[in-house]
Amino acid sequence: MGHWLDFFEVNLPAKGPDRLIEYLESRIVWRQDGDRPVFKTVDEPCIAYTAQVIPGTCVALVALGACYRYPNGGEEVWWQEVIGTEYGT
Repeated sequence: MGHWLDFFEVNLPAKGPDRLIEYLESRIVWRQDGDRPVFKTVDEPCIAYTAQVIPGTCVALVALGACYRYPNGGEEVWWQEVIGTEYGT
């Protein structure tokens, strides 16, 4: 992967709706927020994101946060103090 943001901005959308759904279904869910799964790229830098499938139309990707380095306390603190706060959990 070239630039680390390319994964979210270029690679995922390039898959198209059907392949993107297959890809997301094969990924490990990092966190669950209500009925929405939250995914995260591996290691640092990383992006946390979710997706909403609009049947027969498209898949909407929603970036929840990007992190070049985790804060002290690691992923859990990033989730609780940054993403969870912004995302409403």
